[in-house]
Amino acid sequence: MTIVPDSLPAAANVSRAARTVGDRDGGWVIGFHPVARMNPYQALLYSRAHASGFAPVGLVRRSDFGALKVASAMGARAILHLHWTSEVLAESIDEEDASKRVTEFIQELHDLRSEGVYVVWSVHNVLPHRCPYPSVEARLRAELAELVDVVHVMAGDTIVETSAHYSLPEEKVIEVPHPSYVGAYPNFMERPLARFELGYEPSDLVVGMVGSIQPYKGLSEFALAVEHEMQRNPDLRALVAGIPGRDEASRHLITELQRANHIDLLPRRLDDTEIATVVSALDAAVLPYRASLNSGAALLALSFGVPIVAPITGSFRHFLDQGLGVGYEPGSSDGLRQALGSVRGFLEGFRPEKALEVASSLTGPIVSKRFFSALREQITRDR
Repeated sequence: MTIVPDSLPAAANVSRAARTVGDRDGGWVIGFHPVARMNPYQALLYSRAHASGFAPVGLVRRSDFGALKVASAMGARAILHLHWTSEVLAESIDEEDASKRVTEFIQELHDLRSEGVYVVWSVHNVLPHRCPYPSVEARLRAELAELVDVVHVMAGDTIVETSAHYSLPEEKVIEVPHPSYVGAYPNFMERPLARFELGYEPSDLVVGMVGSIQPYKGLSEFALAVEHEMQRNPDLRALVAGIPGRDEASRHLITELQRANHIDLLPRRLDDTEIATVVSALDAAVLPYRASLNSGAALLALSFGVPIVAPITGSFRHFLDQGLGVGYEPGSSDGLRQALGSVRGFLEGFRPEKALEVASSLTGPIVSKRFFSALREQITRDR
């Protein structure tokens, strides 16, 4: 993936990208927004873009969208690829203001399409994790689904999961899964060494989560379940590591976890080696999300041969059905604790190689090729 400097003007970046594909038959510039540098997801998704005739460019600001029109002047075609939508309403002061922002954003996209720019939307979640105006957000997504040329989903049940809030036109949908993280992080450390580095004993049963620390991930429930299960299993150890969310609810969560003496907490950004060390040390990754459509955290665990503990819902169900973890019914008051209690027995028959096999079939390059093949086929149909 070509990662052009964010400091350059967007038009200059689009121009540079167009030069790499403009002389090809059917070359495309694909501008993506928002830009997520903290997680390698976008780098993985676009990792085989150039080989497929697409030049990706990060568009940091919405005001950068218009720069895509430069591509057509240079012999390339242009796509705006939208990912997360939460920032559209992020600064809304009330529901009326939020509704006005939706109208302005949709009109902005209509204007862009009238200039010949195609629009693609990847559905990462049913609604944003922090969503103060759910009805307005649902309207945004309904109108977005109607407007865009292609809707990218990562799981087969996405149309059903979103149907209570908005409809996704089946004729626009392409299904390409979330990439795994095989090859994205260093994976050379044996589990005994990783556990030693973090202060755990060989006999400890280490469970936990790596990723941004936010309330929607069910970490309060995790802390409570661990506290109860430790009374039955004194060798149980719990680890939560990652950068805290910046909202007030996340700050309260960090305070809560800091007060829980039975939780080992690393509330900061981890470098790639630290992420690999923490995941490698786990016996199981616990993902008690209150709502989840697609889970990169599950694929991160599987990329290191680590099973998951998760509610039987969304993308978790797909992995649990393959025997890659311990599931429990979502909303069950005692389900998570019982699942934690069954981890040691589950591990007796678990083969890390199976998790690695699944993750290796979803590497960035493999998924990227599938994505751009499906995108090209869908977007070149009659508009």
